[in-house]
Amino acid sequence: MFVLYFFVDFEKKVIQASAIVQQETNVPITFHPGRNNKSPFEIMRVFTEAGGKSEDVIMSHLDSRLIVYLLHKLNNNIYEFLFRNHIR
Repeated sequence: MFVLYFFVDFEKKVIQASAIVQQETNVPITFHPGRNNKSPFEIMRVFTEAGGKSEDVIMSHLDSRLIVYLLHKLNNNIYEFLFRNHIR
């Protein structure tokens, strides 16, 4: 399921419904978050609040979203250091 960060009510309802389906069928759920770095966190918040099991979730594209988000949160100086000295 593709989800934007600021998703609309329909998308929120689909995330909640997928949590219910997971509870009833024990199947893993896959999410394809939008490009906003906070999107995976918001999806998981809605999903787990609806009763979904986080250990049975596959979240696509965490490599590109979370690394940039975490580096930004840690400190912009670290981010600049890594790109200035290690990625050319």
